[in-house]
Amino acid sequence: MSEPVRVSGGVTDVAERAWRWWPIGLAVAVVTVVVGMVLTWETPRVFVSRATVFPPVSVANAVAGQRYINDMQAAINSFTVRDEVAGELGVPRSAFGDQVEVRRIRQSTVMDVIMQSPDELPDPSQALNTLIERAALSLAAPEVAAAEAQRTRADDAVAAAEDKAVAAKAARTAFLEERNAVTPASELESLTPELADLRLCASGAIVVPGSDPDTCQAEVARLQEQVTQLAQADDELAALDRELAQAESEVTEATRLLREAEAAAIRAEAGPTVEIAGAGEEVSQLPGLLRRGLAIVGGALLLGFAVIVAIALLAHPDRRPRSTEQPQRVMPS
Repeated sequence: MSEPVRVSGGVTDVAERAWRWWPIGLAVAVVTVVVGMVLTWETPRVFVSRATVFPPVSVANAVAGQRYINDMQAAINSFTVRDEVAGELGVPRSAFGDQVEVRRIRQSTVMDVIMQSPDELPDPSQALNTLIERAALSLAAPEVAAAEAQRTRADDAVAAAEDKAVAAKAARTAFLEERNAVTPASELESLTPELADLRLCASGAIVVPGSDPDTCQAEVARLQEQVTQLAQADDELAALDRELAQAESEVTEATRLLREAEAAAIRAEAGPTVEIAGAGEEVSQLPGLLRRGLAIVGGALLLGFAVIVAIALLAHPDRRPRSTEQPQRVMPS
Protein backbone atom coordinates (compact mmCIF):
# COMPACT_ATOMS: atom_id res chain seq x y z
CA MET A 1 0.00 0.00 0.00
CA SER A 2 1.43 3.39 -1.11
CA GLU A 3 2.04 5.98 1.52
CA PRO A 4 0.46 9.44 1.15
CA VAL A 5 2.88 12.21 0.20
CA ARG A 6 2.65 15.54 1.89
CA VAL A 7 3.94 18.60 0.05
CA SER A 8 5.48 21.12 2.35
CA GLY A 9 5.28 24.84 1.94
CA GLY A 10 2.57 27.26 0.84
CA VAL A 11 1.84 29.00 -2.42
CA THR A 12 4.73 31.39 -1.97
CA ASP A 13 7.15 28.54 -1.42
CA VAL A 14 5.86 26.72 -4.49
CA ALA A 15 6.17 29.88 -6.58
CA GLU A 16 9.76 30.41 -5.44
CA ARG A 17 10.66 26.83 -6.32
CA ALA A 18 8.83 27.06 -9.67
CA TRP A 19 10.69 30.23 -10.65
CA ARG A 20 13.97 28.30 -10.58
CA TRP A 21 12.61 26.10 -13.41
CA TRP A 22 11.50 28.95 -15.68
CA PRO A 23 13.90 28.00 -18.54
CA ILE A 24 12.11 24.67 -18.88
CA GLY A 25 8.72 26.37 -18.92
CA LEU A 26 9.97 28.85 -21.51
CA ALA A 27 11.35 26.02 -23.65
CA VAL A 28 8.03 24.17 -23.50
CA ALA A 29 6.15 27.34 -24.43
CA VAL A 30 8.50 28.10 -27.33
CA VAL A 31 8.27 24.56 -28.71
CA THR A 32 4.49 24.66 -28.41
CA VAL A 33 4.30 28.00 -30.21
CA VAL A 34 6.59 26.81 -33.00
CA VAL A 35 4.65 23.60 -33.59
CA GLY A 36 1.31 25.37 -33.40
CA MET A 37 2.35 28.13 -35.80
CA VAL A 38 3.74 25.59 -38.27
CA LEU A 39 0.47 23.70 -38.25
CA THR A 40 -1.51 26.92 -38.51
CA TRP A 41 0.60 28.14 -41.40
CA GLU A 42 -0.27 24.93 -43.25
CA THR A 43 -3.89 26.10 -43.47
CA PRO A 44 -5.02 25.64 -47.11
CA ARG A 45 -5.60 28.66 -49.32
CA VAL A 46 -9.14 29.63 -50.20
CA PHE A 47 -10.27 31.09 -53.54
CA VAL A 48 -13.77 32.54 -53.54
CA SER A 49 -16.02 32.92 -56.58
CA ARG A 50 -19.41 34.63 -56.39
CA ALA A 51 -22.36 34.87 -58.75
CA THR A 52 -25.70 36.65 -58.64
CA VAL A 53 -28.39 34.35 -60.00
CA PHE A 54 -31.82 35.47 -61.24
CA PRO A 55 -34.27 32.54 -61.33
CA PRO A 56 -36.20 31.60 -64.49
CA VAL A 57 -39.47 33.31 -65.32
CA SER A 58 -41.44 30.31 -64.03
CA VAL A 59 -40.43 31.33 -60.48
CA ALA A 60 -43.04 34.01 -60.00
CA ASN A 61 -43.29 34.62 -56.23
CA ALA A 62 -41.31 34.53 -53.00
CA VAL A 63 -42.53 31.08 -51.97
CA ALA A 64 -41.54 29.56 -55.30
CA GLY A 65 -38.27 31.49 -55.09
CA GLN A 66 -37.39 30.02 -51.68
CA ARG A 67 -38.23 26.53 -52.90
CA TYR A 68 -36.09 27.08 -55.99
CA ILE A 69 -33.19 28.31 -53.85
CA ASN A 70 -33.40 25.22 -51.61
CA ASP A 71 -33.54 22.95 -54.65
CA MET A 72 -30.60 24.78 -56.23
CA GLN A 73 -28.57 24.33 -53.03
CA ALA A 74 -29.22 20.58 -53.10
CA ALA A 75 -28.66 20.18 -56.84
CA ILE A 76 -25.45 22.19 -57.11
CA ASN A 77 -23.86 20.14 -54.30
CA SER A 78 -25.11 16.78 -55.57
CA PHE A 79 -22.60 14.13 -56.57
CA THR A 80 -24.04 13.86 -60.09
CA VAL A 81 -23.75 17.57 -60.94
CA ARG A 82 -20.28 17.94 -59.43
CA ASP A 83 -19.04 14.79 -61.13
CA GLU A 84 -20.36 15.85 -64.56
CA VAL A 85 -18.93 19.37 -64.31
CA ALA A 86 -15.59 18.11 -62.96
CA GLY A 87 -15.33 15.67 -65.87
CA GLU A 88 -16.23 18.37 -68.37
CA LEU A 89 -13.68 20.84 -67.00
CA GLY A 90 -11.00 18.26 -66.24
CA VAL A 91 -10.68 19.12 -62.54
CA PRO A 92 -11.24 17.03 -59.39
CA ARG A 93 -14.57 17.30 -57.60
CA SER A 94 -12.76 18.64 -54.53
CA ALA A 95 -11.78 21.73 -56.56
CA PHE A 96 -15.29 23.12 -55.96
CA GLY A 97 -14.81 23.12 -52.19
CA ASP A 98 -16.78 21.28 -49.55
CA GLN A 99 -20.06 23.09 -50.09
CA VAL A 100 -21.26 25.67 -52.62
CA GLU A 101 -23.47 28.06 -50.69
CA VAL A 102 -26.71 29.46 -52.12
CA ARG A 103 -28.11 32.46 -50.25
CA ARG A 104 -31.33 34.37 -50.78
CA ILE A 105 -30.80 38.11 -51.22
CA ARG A 106 -33.12 39.77 -48.73
CA GLN A 107 -36.78 38.88 -49.49
CA SER A 108 -36.39 38.66 -53.26
CA THR A 109 -36.15 35.60 -55.49
CA VAL A 110 -32.60 36.59 -56.47
CA MET A 111 -29.85 34.45 -54.96
CA ASP A 112 -26.15 34.75 -54.23
CA VAL A 113 -24.04 31.66 -55.03
CA ILE A 114 -20.63 31.38 -53.33
CA MET A 115 -17.97 28.78 -54.16
CA GLN A 116 -14.89 28.48 -51.91
CA SER A 117 -12.25 26.45 -53.71
CA PRO A 118 -9.02 25.19 -52.12
CA ASP A 119 -7.43 25.11 -55.59
CA GLU A 120 -6.70 27.95 -57.97
CA LEU A 121 -8.88 26.95 -60.94
CA PRO A 122 -7.82 27.88 -64.49
CA ASP A 123 -11.19 29.55 -65.15
CA PRO A 124 -13.19 29.85 -61.90
CA SER A 125 -15.95 31.89 -63.54
CA GLN A 126 -16.57 29.11 -66.07
CA ALA A 127 -16.52 26.51 -63.30
CA LEU A 128 -19.12 28.35 -61.21
CA ASN A 129 -21.27 29.20 -64.23
CA THR A 130 -21.21 25.58 -65.44
CA LEU A 131 -22.12 24.32 -61.97
CA ILE A 132 -25.13 26.65 -61.82
CA GLU A 133 -26.28 25.82 -65.37
CA ARG A 134 -25.98 22.07 -64.82
CA ALA A 135 -27.83 22.29 -61.50
CA ALA A 136 -30.58 24.40 -63.11
CA LEU A 137 -30.83 21.88 -65.95
CA SER A 138 -31.34 19.04 -63.48
CA LEU A 139 -34.04 21.06 -61.68
CA ALA A 140 -35.84 21.84 -64.94
CA ALA A 141 -35.63 18.27 -66.30
CA PRO A 142 -39.16 17.18 -65.23
CA GLU A 143 -40.74 20.39 -66.51
CA VAL A 144 -38.78 20.20 -69.76
CA ALA A 145 -39.84 16.57 -70.27
CA ALA A 146 -43.50 17.47 -69.70
CA ALA A 147 -43.26 20.46 -72.06
CA GLU A 148 -41.59 18.32 -74.73
CA ALA A 149 -44.31 15.69 -74.42
CA GLN A 150 -46.99 18.39 -74.75
CA ARG A 151 -45.23 19.84 -77.78
CA THR A 152 -45.07 16.39 -79.39
CA ARG A 153 -48.80 15.84 -78.81
CA ALA A 154 -49.59 19.28 -80.21
CA ASP A 155 -47.42 18.62 -83.25
CA ASP A 156 -49.21 15.33 -83.86
CA ALA A 157 -52.56 17.09 -83.51
CA VAL A 158 -51.52 19.67 -86.12
CA ALA A 159 -50.44 16.93 -88.51
CA ALA A 160 -53.74 15.06 -88.02
CA ALA A 161 -55.79 18.24 -88.52
CA GLU A 162 -53.83 19.14 -91.65
CA ASP A 163 -54.37 15.62 -93.05
CA LYS A 164 -58.08 15.95 -92.37
CA ALA A 165 -58.17 19.36 -94.06
CA VAL A 166 -56.29 18.01 -97.08
CA ALA A 167 -58.73 15.10 -97.35
CA ALA A 168 -61.74 17.42 -97.07
CA LYS A 169 -60.35 19.76 -99.70
CA ALA A 170 -59.56 16.84 -102.00
CA ALA A 171 -63.13 15.50 -101.64
CA ARG A 172 -64.61 18.90 -102.52
CA THR A 173 -62.26 19.30 -105.47
CA ALA A 174 -63.14 15.82 -106.76
CA PHE A 175 -66.87 16.61 -106.43
CA LEU A 176 -66.53 19.77 -108.51
CA GLU A 177 -64.30 18.08 -111.09
CA GLU A 178 -67.06 15.56 -111.73
CA ARG A 179 -69.38 18.48 -112.51
CA ASN A 180 -66.82 20.39 -114.63
CA ALA A 181 -66.31 22.89 -111.82
CA VAL A 182 -69.97 24.01 -112.02
CA THR A 183 -71.68 24.09 -108.66
CA PRO A 184 -75.22 22.71 -108.25
CA ALA A 185 -76.36 26.14 -107.11
CA SER A 186 -75.22 27.62 -110.44
CA GLU A 187 -77.13 24.98 -112.39
CA LEU A 188 -80.22 25.55 -110.26
CA GLU A 189 -79.99 29.26 -110.91
CA SER A 190 -79.88 28.67 -114.67
CA LEU A 191 -82.86 26.28 -114.58
CA THR A 192 -85.15 28.49 -112.50
CA PRO A 193 -86.38 30.82 -115.38
CA GLU A 194 -86.96 27.87 -117.76
CA LEU A 195 -88.90 25.93 -115.12
CA ALA A 196 -91.04 28.96 -114.37
CA ASP A 197 -91.96 29.36 -118.07
CA LEU A 198 -92.79 25.68 -118.43
CA ARG A 199 -95.09 25.80 -115.42
CA LEU A 200 -96.94 28.73 -116.93
CA CYS A 201 -97.18 26.81 -120.19
CA ALA A 202 -98.50 23.71 -118.42
CA SER A 203 -101.19 25.77 -116.68
CA GLY A 204 -102.20 27.39 -119.98
CA ALA A 205 -101.27 30.85 -118.82
CA ILE A 206 -99.00 31.28 -121.79
CA VAL A 207 -98.66 29.58 -125.11
CA VAL A 208 -95.28 28.35 -126.15
CA PRO A 209 -94.86 28.03 -129.90
CA GLY A 210 -94.53 24.37 -130.98
CA SER A 211 -95.66 23.09 -127.59
CA ASP A 212 -98.82 22.39 -125.68
CA PRO A 213 -99.76 22.20 -122.00
CA ASP A 214 -99.28 18.42 -121.82
CA THR A 215 -95.81 18.65 -123.34
CA CYS A 216 -94.93 21.47 -120.97
CA GLN A 217 -96.21 19.45 -118.01
CA ALA A 218 -93.96 16.52 -118.98
CA GLU A 219 -91.04 18.85 -119.32
CA VAL A 220 -91.82 20.37 -115.92
CA ALA A 221 -91.75 16.91 -114.36
CA ARG A 222 -88.39 16.19 -115.99
CA LEU A 223 -86.87 19.45 -114.87
CA GLN A 224 -88.33 19.07 -111.39
CA GLU A 225 -86.54 15.73 -111.00
CA GLN A 226 -83.33 17.40 -112.18
CA VAL A 227 -83.87 20.22 -109.68
CA THR A 228 -84.29 17.65 -106.87
CA GLN A 229 -81.04 15.99 -107.87
CA LEU A 230 -79.27 19.36 -108.01
CA ALA A 231 -80.63 20.27 -104.58
CA GLN A 232 -79.26 17.03 -103.17
CA ALA A 233 -75.93 17.70 -104.87
CA ASP A 234 -75.95 21.21 -103.41
CA ASP A 235 -76.54 19.78 -99.93
CA GLU A 236 -73.65 17.37 -100.48
CA LEU A 237 -71.38 20.22 -101.55
CA ALA A 238 -72.48 22.23 -98.50
CA ALA A 239 -71.60 19.29 -96.29
CA LEU A 240 -68.17 19.09 -97.95
CA ASP A 241 -67.74 22.82 -97.36
CA ARG A 242 -68.63 22.40 -93.68
CA GLU A 243 -66.17 19.53 -93.31
CA LEU A 244 -63.45 21.60 -94.96
CA ALA A 245 -64.20 24.60 -92.75
CA GLN A 246 -64.19 22.41 -89.63
CA ALA A 247 -60.89 20.81 -90.66
CA GLU A 248 -59.33 24.23 -91.30
CA SER A 249 -60.64 25.44 -87.93
CA GLU A 250 -59.05 22.40 -86.25
CA VAL A 251 -55.78 23.19 -88.02
CA THR A 252 -55.92 26.75 -86.68
CA GLU A 253 -56.66 25.59 -83.13
CA ALA A 254 -54.01 22.85 -83.22
CA THR A 255 -51.48 25.37 -84.52
CA ARG A 256 -52.32 27.72 -81.66
CA LEU A 257 -51.87 24.94 -79.12
CA LEU A 258 -48.59 24.00 -80.76
CA ARG A 259 -47.32 27.57 -80.42
CA GLU A 260 -48.31 27.56 -76.74
CA ALA A 261 -46.56 24.22 -76.21
CA GLU A 262 -43.44 25.52 -77.93
CA ALA A 263 -43.49 28.64 -75.76
CA ALA A 264 -43.89 26.47 -72.64
CA ALA A 265 -40.97 24.31 -73.76
CA ILE A 266 -38.84 27.42 -74.31
CA ARG A 267 -39.75 28.70 -70.82
CA ALA A 268 -38.96 25.32 -69.29
CA GLU A 269 -35.61 25.11 -71.06
CA ALA A 270 -34.69 28.68 -70.15
CA GLY A 271 -32.42 28.50 -67.13
CA PRO A 272 -31.59 31.22 -64.64
CA THR A 273 -29.60 34.30 -65.55
CA VAL A 274 -26.11 34.21 -64.06
CA GLU A 275 -23.95 37.26 -63.40
CA ILE A 276 -20.44 36.50 -62.12
CA ALA A 277 -19.62 38.96 -59.33
CA GLY A 278 -16.15 37.63 -58.49
CA ALA A 279 -13.97 34.85 -59.86
CA GLY A 280 -11.18 33.11 -57.96
CA GLU A 281 -10.48 35.90 -55.48
CA GLU A 282 -8.04 34.64 -52.84
CA VAL A 283 -9.25 35.29 -49.32
CA SER A 284 -6.58 36.70 -46.98
CA GLN A 285 -5.73 34.28 -44.16
CA LEU A 286 -3.95 36.95 -42.05
CA PRO A 287 -6.86 37.77 -39.68
CA GLY A 288 -7.42 34.09 -39.01
CA LEU A 289 -3.71 33.46 -38.58
CA LEU A 290 -3.44 36.31 -36.08
CA ARG A 291 -6.37 35.00 -34.04
CA ARG A 292 -5.03 31.47 -34.03
CA GLY A 293 -1.51 32.75 -33.28
CA LEU A 294 -2.69 34.65 -30.20
CA ALA A 295 -4.57 31.59 -29.01
CA ILE A 296 -1.49 29.41 -29.53
CA VAL A 297 0.79 31.82 -27.65
CA GLY A 298 -1.67 32.03 -24.75
CA GLY A 299 -2.04 28.28 -24.60
CA ALA A 300 1.73 27.78 -24.81
CA LEU A 301 2.35 30.16 -21.89
CA LEU A 302 -0.25 28.37 -19.79
CA LEU A 303 1.29 25.02 -20.68
CA GLY A 304 4.80 26.24 -19.79
CA PHE A 305 3.54 27.61 -16.47
CA ALA A 306 1.75 24.35 -15.71
CA VAL A 307 4.95 22.39 -16.45
CA ILE A 308 7.17 24.41 -14.10
CA VAL A 309 4.52 24.34 -11.36
CA ALA A 310 4.31 20.57 -11.71
CA ILE A 311 8.09 20.27 -11.51
CA ALA A 312 8.17 22.53 -8.47
CA LEU A 313 5.57 20.43 -6.74
CA LEU A 314 7.28 17.15 -7.49
CA ALA A 315 10.90 18.24 -7.03
CA HIS A 316 10.85 18.98 -3.22
CA PRO A 317 8.00 17.17 -1.60
CA ASP A 318 7.99 16.23 2.04
CA ARG A 319 8.05 12.48 1.62
CA ARG A 320 7.76 11.68 5.31
CA PRO A 321 4.86 9.33 5.77
CA ARG A 322 2.08 10.34 8.04
CA SER A 323 1.92 8.10 11.11
CA THR A 324 -1.30 6.19 11.37
CA GLU A 325 -0.39 4.20 14.52
CA GLN A 326 -1.30 5.30 18.03
CA PRO A 327 1.75 5.97 20.28
CA GLN A 328 2.24 3.27 22.86
CA ARG A 329 2.09 4.28 26.51
CA VAL A 330 4.87 3.04 28.78
CA MET A 331 3.58 1.93 32.12
CA PRO A 332 5.73 2.93 35.09
CA SER A 333 7.18 0.04 36.99
